[in-house]
Amino acid sequence: LASFPLAERGLNQYGRWFHPEYKQGFRYLFAYGYFGAGKYKEALKWTNEMIVNYPKETLEEYYNFARIFILLIYFGLGHDGLLGSEMRSAKRYFKNREKLYAFEKILIDFMRKALAPEGIKVSREDFKELKNKISKIRKGPYEQQLFSLFDWEAWAESKIRGISFEESMKAKNP
Repeated sequence: LASFPLAERGLNQYGRWFHPEYKQGFRYLFAYGYFGAGKYKEALKWTNEMIVNYPKETLEEYYNFARIFILLIYFGLGHDGLLGSEMRSAKRYFKNREKLYAFEKILIDFMRKALAPEGIKVSREDFKELKNKISKIRKGPYEQQLFSLFDWEAWAESKIRGISFEESMKAKNP
């Protein structure tokens, strides 16, 4: 993370010469890195950059990832109003593109269940159930693509154990 500000300045200064897919790669790395460090506002900034500046001539994987990843960020920030709105938007997006795969459905259903009138409410048992569902679909071809961009099981495990995502990743990959 210490090198992120310098890399961000470099991307702003020299980004116009980068291929659009490389710029998306940097945005993804910034979003993931900040999320992993628990800096959700910075992760949100870069995830929004991925969505707003999505170049049509590149692969959809970063854009599709960003549409799901933003749900985790709003969840982490406790922004239940934005989470509900973004869930509806993401579900419409994936359904219209006929790409509402098992993982997206599982995560959106989990988030919908977590939204209560008084805010976001989730128990450890809910996270255990989510982790089990995620583990079962991990081998699907599209899901493998999504799992290559983010460790969803480590995120669920961090919530089950009450530790940070960073600690969960360190425990999984010593």
